[in-house]
Amino acid sequence: MRPALRQLAAFVVALALSLLASCTLPMRDLRANSAEKAAIAANPAPLPSERGFAVENRTPRQRDAIVRNVWRTIRSRYYDPAFGGKDIDRLEARTLDEARAVDNDAAFYRVLKRNVRALDDSHTLVLTPRESENNRARRATQIGIVYDFVEQRIVVERVVPNFPADRAGIRGGMLLDAIDGRPLDPGFLDRPRDAGDDADSVDDPAPTTAADAARLRALLAVRSLLVANTGLPPVAHRLTLRRVDDSVFDATVQAIDGDVPTRIVHRLLPSGIGVIGFNRFDVTSRDALRAALDDLADARAMIVDLRGNGGGEESMFVWLLARFVSQPTRVGEVRGREGVPEELVARPGRPSFLRPLAVLVDRGTASAAELAAHALVERRGAIAVGGRTCGCVVAVRGEYVLPDNGALHVSERGYRSPDGRRMEHDPLVPAIAVTPTLSQRRHGDDVALEAAERALIARLAPPGAQTASGEGADR
Repeated sequence: MRPALRQLAAFVVALALSLLASCTLPMRDLRANSAEKAAIAANPAPLPSERGFAVENRTPRQRDAIVRNVWRTIRSRYYDPAFGGKDIDRLEARTLDEARAVDNDAAFYRVLKRNVRALDDSHTLVLTPRESENNRARRATQIGIVYDFVEQRIVVERVVPNFPADRAGIRGGMLLDAIDGRPLDPGFLDRPRDAGDDADSVDDPAPTTAADAARLRALLAVRSLLVANTGLPPVAHRLTLRRVDDSVFDATVQAIDGDVPTRIVHRLLPSGIGVIGFNRFDVTSRDALRAALDDLADARAMIVDLRGNGGGEESMFVWLLARFVSQPTRVGEVRGREGVPEELVARPGRPSFLRPLAVLVDRGTASAAELAAHALVERRGAIAVGGRTCGCVVAVRGEYVLPDNGALHVSERGYRSPDGRRMEHDPLVPAIAVTPTLSQRRHGDDVALEAAERALIARLAPPGAQTASGEGADR
């Protein structure tokens, strides 16, 4: 190439990099359409390489521009101009320094993830191209177990149908004793770890007690063995588990991509109290949720089970609350970067359920589910039962696209409860705290549901009526 052409080419590249660094990232919708879903299932994005870079991330100048654009987008879009007191300049400088030392895409994404998560915001995060596709298509890369740390043991709470753990015979209530021959003993589970790479996997971003901190350390320890970084190349693992009868067996599992459908369950208890539970606020499930609520229209009272519900669409939260109020009701407030409040109002359009309510919550209750729990308590006098919620109540409008098709999520909407409570990092503490024992979890005893049922029966009792224990009903 002649010198003049080389100079022109260099100028064009420099101009492109300058333009890339001078604007925020482009945005796309959080939900893939049907054609995009089919394309994702047929040809998923490659996992970030441990051996090199995608063409979009190849040069140091490209990676510098991506880092600067990530932080420029956060600066201009984040709902809180003070960034929760975090030093954005320092975080950007640290990201640049660390990104300049990496030699592959997987390491580059680890740097981006860790530093963006340092904002300590429940919804602001970086996704790899595979994670972004799965998120938009309502898919997940996982082995399919949900576990917790109880009484110094790791217990399987539930298994996701049709994922590897389910196919391997793993069931809720089993204890996880070892991973790849590594015993999950107290020394391993209690060793402090940096949550940076793995924080997306836990539902307690801000532990407030020693017990919370111990639980977080244990969950991160298990996470560090199972999937070091979500969206990065998965490997097979040998799990040693203990059944409820204490017999031991091994299962080999490897994470796969699979659909995670919305799950809705409802039933009428012998006491005449209805129970409805679902795992996501998803507008595509509105008809099914409406039918379930209609089936329980004649219940004496209702328990709304939001345990493990990670949230979803704001419009669905408002729609749900409209089923429990008799007139237009303010159910929350949202603020964006400009600081102008917008009231969220539930407007009933059909006969509403106005009898007593209880709401079941736990650390997995987050985002729109927390909004719903707060609103039911503050506007309908619902009895909150279970464990404290996540304290993860902000929202993203869309996702900002990285050059290699990864994504940045930025919290652009902050919420307050109907009574003005800022819910991010301020979890709902239930009126009736229920902490199931390890034995109860292993045997499937739903003590939180039982406590909610007892509380509603007491509320339904006429004034002066005697409970089974001979005491006056608590009204």
